[in-house]
Amino acid sequence: MPLEKIKYWLTVAFLSVLLPVMCIDASPTLTLAHEKAKIFVDPLLDKSGLWQGSWSLFAKNPDKVNSRLSWTCDLENGEIFEGSSPDWQQLSIWQKLTHFRYMEFYDEIRTDKNKGAWESFATFLKRQCEASGVRARNLKITRQWAIIPAFNKGDTPTERPYRNYNGGHIFVNKSFSSHAD
Repeated sequence: MPLEKIKYWLTVAFLSVLLPVMCIDASPTLTLAHEKAKIFVDPLLDKSGLWQGSWSLFAKNPDKVNSRLSWTCDLENGEIFEGSSPDWQQLSIWQKLTHFRYMEFYDEIRTDKNKGAWESFATFLKRQCEASGVRARNLKITRQWAIIPAFNKGDTPTERPYRNYNGGHIFVNKSFSSHAD
């Protein structure tokens, strides 16, 4: 059998397994059979890093906290480079559709369960800060959050409380030497 045919059939086999598994995981559980199928594919998704997590958008108990990351990087020339994760409310519908995994990344990287990834994330942000060619001296990454108040029937929202990021905690504060890190 020619190599091209082998590649074709391996691709077909891979997608024949992957697509149903992703559909099982991504769709809401409505039947006992579907719940059992989710339990069956869960270890595969966990090991492969494809597990999507639960989305509590319209459930009885939706998310009540909006979060974001911001960072400041002090450069050797005295300038300060600032950045933040995208503001979900400012994105277009198309951007939300195409960037939802990035938003999930920013939402998850800040949690203590992902502490092991903070060093690599700081190194990535340091490289972004140094894109102008000036070395970084210090990087601070802050997780911020806004509590979403309950909306009662008859209320008229006068402001956007989901954007009042009053809470904040610096979870990475890294200094860099003048030499290559």
